[in-house]
Amino acid sequence: VWHVLLPRSLGLMDPDWSS
Repeated sequence: VWHVLLPRSLGLMDPDWSS
């Protein structure tokens, strides 16, 4: 969950889970 909200909110550390 946090690994989806964080990268989506920040937009800095989204390697592949945010894709």
